[in-house]
Formats: sequence, C-alpha cells, structure tokens
Amino acid sequence: MGDCLKNLFVQQFDAFMAEHGYKQNINCFSKLYNDIFARVYLFYHYDKNHDELQFDVIHSFTPLIFEIDTKCICDGDDDFSLSRLSGEEYIADATDKSDVTNCISRMFSKYSELYESFFSAKSVSEYLDKYLMYDKLICLGKEKIEETNDFLGLDFIYIYLYLKEYNSAENEIEKYLKMLNDDMNDLINSAPVNYDRIREYETDISYFKNLKNAILSDNVNVLKIEADKMKDNIKINQTKLKKFMR
Repeated sequence: MGDCLKNLFVQQFDAFMAEHGYKQNINCFSKLYNDIFARVYLFYHYDKNHDELQFDVIHSFTPLIFEIDTKCICDGDDDFSLSRLSGEEYIADATDKSDVTNCISRMFSKYSELYESFFSAKSVSEYLDKYLMYDKLICLGKEKIEETNDFLGLDFIYIYLYLKEYNSAENEIEKYLKMLNDDMNDLINSAPVNYDRIREYETDISYFKNLKNAILSDNVNVLKIEADKMKDNIKINQTKLKKFMR
C-alpha cells in the first residue's frame, strides 16, 4: 500500500514541486536553502475499522541554525499541516483506488492554492513570518491553554537571536523562565525530591537569565558567542545535507 500511495503522491505533486526547485528524496520532496531545509511529505493512516485512509500533506522546515542529524531529518515534523491549515479532512475509501486518487488530487489543489501564502519560505526569516501566521490561523476559535503562556518554543528564542530581533527573544526567554521556575517548584514540592533534576533546572534557569541580561545590557560578547554557534551550525548542516541529498 505504501509504495502505491507514494506513487500517486509523486504523480500529483512532482511537476509542481520540480517547478519550485524541489527534488524527490527518499519519502519526500526536499529543497536546501541557505539557512533552512524544507521537506514535503504525504502522511496517511489506515483505519481498519472503517476501511478508510486518512491523509495529510506535511510541509516541514528545519532551520539550519540548530544541530541536526541527517539520520532522522526526514522523519518529518508537523510544522505545517495542510489539513489543519485548510480546516478540511482528507479521507478516502481504502478499497477504491479512484477515491484515493481523487482525494490526493484534492489535497494537491489546496496545497498549490496555499503554497505562496504558507509553504514557500526560503529563509529562517520567511519561515518565522509564515509560522506565526499559520499558528495564529490554526489557533483561531480554540480555547487558550494558559499553561503554555503563549510560548512559541525553545527553538524560537534562537531564531529571534539569529535574526537579531532581541526584544522578541527577550519576551520568549521571560515566558520560558516562568515555565522553568514553575516546573522546578513542582519538583521541589513533590516526593521523593529529585535533586539531580532540580539542579538541571537551576542550570537552565541560570543560563537563560544570563542570556536575557546580555540582551538587556547589549552584551555583544555573549550574543556573539550564540550567533557564532548558529553560523557554524549552518556551515556544518549545509555540508551534511548536500551529501545526504546526492
């Protein structure tokens, strides 16, 4: 079934993806930019109770500013889900090839329609802009989860630093510090007390406090160390991925 579905996916998407510079790579289409790596996958789940196939197209972006492992890079992250973005479910009768083909065709039509708006990020900067739009759109109408403190994620602290958007980085660090402190207090008040884990939290809290203070005081030396790490990662990842994509 997997090979058949992959072939149908490739038939529908190949020309469009090639037009935008993507190449077939193992189980996805992929493209390497200067500081970001993009992949497009077909996700499917077989529901044996109803003999149905549930589909989604996942467009993943990996900023090269982080250390990455090419062994797992193509496992896929649900950065941009076509189903969540469009608000549609893509379900087909698993016993009907025509229905499956039509379903994948319907996904391609929606994907190509939304490509420029959400899926065409060529850099970390564009990825950030489009992710914020995507995140806002898929969260519309959903109940706010207070525990998250609207925290985007640890990666976004470094994305903001890489882009020198220091005010935004400071805001995300503040949210992250609150989460760390809350979690550490829960550990302190739990039984038995895990002192090793508490020390790990204390180390993280100290690091991010120093990073926040570096931003507030415009400590170029500290910020340069972080920037240099990310620049080094880009060079290393470019070399890894060029070999991986041959």
